Amino acid sequence: MANGIEIITANRLRDGAVVYWQQGRWTGALADAELFADKAACTAALTAVKQEVAAGHVVNPYRFEVRLEDGIAVPVKEREMIRASGPSVHPELGKQADPASAPRFRTTPPPTPPSPKHAEGPEAFDVSL
Repeated sequence: MANGIEIITANRLRDGAVVYWQQGRWTGALADAELFADKAACTAALTAVKQEVAAGHVVNPYRFEVRLEDGIAVPVKEREMIRASGPSVHPELGKQADPASAPRFRTTPPPTPPSPKHAEGPEAFDVSL
């Protein structure tokens, strides 16, 4: 870590939103996230956050580095800049614009396909292309 300041992030399980750890609770704003200058303190907080995973509140918690610019935490890596900015799909375009066009997932197993029928007679041996 260049400056050693880190933030803990995760995704909220119920809606997938990016959230940040703030002294025992989650916030949706990077600006409100708790800053960890001490690596041991960040590790201890990340261990505590694992209970949030077990409780089904968040998934994939991890820490990432930030730098301070005029007292504001700015992510060092582009991935975290994108995550902090919100969805990269415009809300009026694509799947987010029309819930009816959202992907549908099968809730029952697909039907069993019929058994293949074997050819009989001379055509069964035709191997021409």
